[in-house]
Amino acid sequence: MSSESVLHIKASKSVLTFAAKNGGKVSIKDLQLKALWGYCWLHGLSYIETFLAVMELLLKKIVSDVIDHEDLNIEYRVIANDTLEKANQIEVIFNNIRADDVEFHVLGDIIFQGEDNRGFIRKITSFRRSVDENIQNVL
Repeated sequence: MSSESVLHIKASKSVLTFAAKNGGKVSIKDLQLKALWGYCWLHGLSYIETFLAVMELLLKKIVSDVIDHEDLNIEYRVIANDTLEKANQIEVIFNNIRADDVEFHVLGDIIFQGEDNRGFIRKITSFRRSVDENIQNVL
């Protein structure tokens, strides 16, 4: 049996499944996207910023289920083809997830792609507003 610590992310139509494995312990949690989008709409919250905050808390929970740790260091990159609220394509690429001194190997990244309802001018000038930033958090 492999002693490698692994985080696996799987997407289906409206659910993201996050799974953490460390030794013989496994934790699996689902994130219902339609419920999250509905909550954001109802309360006027930013969709992507809320998603990122919920994703970080979910990662903290599943890693806590498989390994005791003080700090969870999460480093990921967010790439969007426009501002986060107007983009029709957003990628979340995981660079590093570490619980104290245990590094998790991440299998899977997240890509949101939707219908492009932006106007012609907004599309051709979106390179000025595109997002490509690294985010590092300690939870």
